[in-house]
Amino acid sequence: MNWHSFHPSVGLRKGQRGFTLVITLVTVTMLIVLTTGMLTLSAISVRSTDRGRAEQRARANARLALQLALGELQALAGPDGRVTAPSSIRDARNGQQHLTGVWDGWKWDGKGSAPDWKAKKAEKFKGWLVSSPVRDDVKDVSFADSTPSGEPVTLVKGQGGQEGLLQAPLVPVRARDGAEGAYAWAISDESQKVNIALAPDPRGASAGDDIHRLLAAHDLGFDAVRSSDWKPLSKAAEKRPLLVTTREAKLSGLDEKSSSFHDITSGTRGLLTNVADGGLAQDLSRLFDRDSLPADFSSRFLYSGTDSPLFPPPARFKGANPLPSPDPSWALLHSHYRGYTRLSGSDSPQLTANVDSVDARSPAGKVMSEQEILRNPAFNKQQIAPVIAKAQFVFSITFGYQAGTLDTMWGNGSARSSPASLRDTYIAWLVIDPVITLWNPYNVPLEFSGATVELYRIPMAFRLYKNGVQLASNYTRLSDAHTVEDFKTRKNRFYLLKLLPPDKQGSLVMQPGEHIVFTGHEWTLHGGQAYNLKGLTMRPGFNPPAGAQSSPEIGGVTTQNLFVDSKGASSGKDYGKTIRTVAVKGGDQIQVEVEPDHADADDLAEEGGKEVTGFLKY
Repeated sequence: MNWHSFHPSVGLRKGQRGFTLVITLVTVTMLIVLTTGMLTLSAISVRSTDRGRAEQRARANARLALQLALGELQALAGPDGRVTAPSSIRDARNGQQHLTGVWDGWKWDGKGSAPDWKAKKAEKFKGWLVSSPVRDDVKDVSFADSTPSGEPVTLVKGQGGQEGLLQAPLVPVRARDGAEGAYAWAISDESQKVNIALAPDPRGASAGDDIHRLLAAHDLGFDAVRSSDWKPLSKAAEKRPLLVTTREAKLSGLDEKSSSFHDITSGTRGLLTNVADGGLAQDLSRLFDRDSLPADFSSRFLYSGTDSPLFPPPARFKGANPLPSPDPSWALLHSHYRGYTRLSGSDSPQLTANVDSVDARSPAGKVMSEQEILRNPAFNKQQIAPVIAKAQFVFSITFGYQAGTLDTMWGNGSARSSPASLRDTYIAWLVIDPVITLWNPYNVPLEFSGATVELYRIPMAFRLYKNGVQLASNYTRLSDAHTVEDFKTRKNRFYLLKLLPPDKQGSLVMQPGEHIVFTGHEWTLHGGQAYNLKGLTMRPGFNPPAGAQSSPEIGGVTTQNLFVDSKGASSGKDYGKTIRTVAVKGGDQIQVEVEPDHADADDLAEEGGKEVTGFLKY
């Protein structure tokens, strides 16, 4: 068999060789571009991977910071007996104003001398809720008094300078691969901010609902704030619950400065805990809703928590009216809480003040044991009565005609009878006008039907001048301004003031917080001890001073015995004659000089038989 080999021609024409070169160059160029692109893509991938790792580390550091912050919060503020407060309470101008501190709650047992409050507060401090490279640093209460060291991280920006600025120190961390990072955290207490999302409490459908609204503030006092303009929040009212975040506060008209991170929040939470003893606070409304207290509370006192008060009733001198212990009883709080059960009227509820609404204290001079004082109903029940806001006396000089007195004085020469142009035709009277102001301290109207005030002595003495001439060397005590016979029976006398509603009205309704002024509405003499035996009727409204010729509707107490010494003798001199009363004529001028002085005539049982400058019973 014959084999034949075939050899293709490798020879190319001249044009074909040039085309091959171009194809080769294009291919090489494409390879170079592809290689460069691959290198660039590889570099980008490496950088992206590095950035991803950095982000992962940052997120890991943030999670670590969050976990540490939660752990620190639970460790420091978790127990019921812990109290939180902002660092601004330390009033360190160059310090950090917005850190949250934690203290151990406690209460003084009331025994011994008062503790050193500043030292006790430092002793009870647990720490600041903020990051720190050295954890022991934040356990020092003075940590917040200076700015953070190193290069702190700004967590909340300030509003112009340091105001509102919240910073936290960085805590360095190192990864296994040697990578370095840092974290920072701080905890802000939302319970110390104003909740802008609270809606105002709607007005109740009944008087009972309105009374329940009085148990707590029914709306926040945005208008009362002066450091920020929160009036738009007050106007927003019903729209406030729609503010889901604090950023939305601007929709209500709040400006940037008034929307401080440290002042407002859209949601707060808190627990009612007993920070002194631990545990949850007790709901007293359940305790007080009953008509009577449980047996274990009926004789217990508030602060001591036992049947014996923290402090006993204050010791007083023999005969003095007793005072209660400064430690109130649960019975008193129960009575105060259930005051609403004493309201009368449906749509317009009101309290009634009468003898049944006030428990009498012990009689004057009675010696009471400590237990009798502690269990006295007057100290364990809410007393319903108007409060004496002010007790005043207005003194004035008036002039009147009294034939019998003038006839005697003309006869003995102590008053001028002639010539007619110089004839003394009047006598001078001292007018004593009591002014008592009553106040309704309750938040409901108070029906008032009457009361009596006993005012024992006015610590005052006086002497008179006639036309610039002193008529007596001694001062006459007001308690001595009587006739010779009345002077003998003046001991332990008092001004009996009868406070009554307007004439022909059985009662007077005082509106919540209202003050009413009572003055004399009949003329009562000092003589015959009428100011004490008869008393002075006082009704609402201020009347001008009384006098012998005054209208029957104008009241007050008057006396003409203006010159009396400490033994009851007449002590004045006029026209060279001894006088007890001074006669005057038109054009004469009477001046009065006054000084403080006590009665020196009483031995009241309530005062242990000792003289006092003034004593009021209501």
